[in-house]
Parts: sequence; C-alpha cells; structure tokens
Amino acid sequence: MILIAIVVFFLLLVTPSELLHLCYYLVRDDSAPSFELALVFANVLQTANFALNFLLYCACNSQFRDTWKHLFDFVSCAKLYNIIHECPVDISLQNM
Repeated sequence: MILIAIVVFFLLLVTPSELLHLCYYLVRDDSAPSFELALVFANVLQTANFALNFLLYCACNSQFRDTWKHLFDFVSCAKLYNIIHECPVDISLQNM
C-alpha cells in the first residue's frame, strides 16, 4: 500500500518538472517569465514529493517511527551527558 502511494506521489509531483525540462531541451527558450514560474512551481512539487515520502513512512511504518524515536533518544542522552559532565561524549554503538 505504501509503495503504491509513493509511486503515485512520484508520478504526480515529479512528472511536471521532467516535462518542463524536456520542453526546455527541445525549444531552448527559457527567457519567458511564465516558463521560469512554471519551473519554480515544478521544483516545489518535486520537493514536496520528498517531504511526503517521509511523512508516509512515519504514518504507515511503525519500525521506521521506532527507529527515529530511538535515534532521538540516543542523541538526547548524549547531549545530556555532555552538559552534565562538560566533556566530549564518546558516542559508540556498543550498547545498541
């Protein structure tokens, strides 16, 4: 299910940018302000695709969420240790 959603989002959000690049290489006229605006909008859509992928993984994959939680807990503990002892932290993965 998540794979289908990722593919659909990819096709919907990345295709406009690729079509604009194809038109640019065929016509070679990028001086039009409307083309520049369309390219900016297509780039925003492409960036939104990456953000939506992350949100989809967070929403649908409990292992992905648990890994992020563990990572933030580990970083928080390392920062707390560094604040308390005022020394560099030896961040090793021995206890993981």
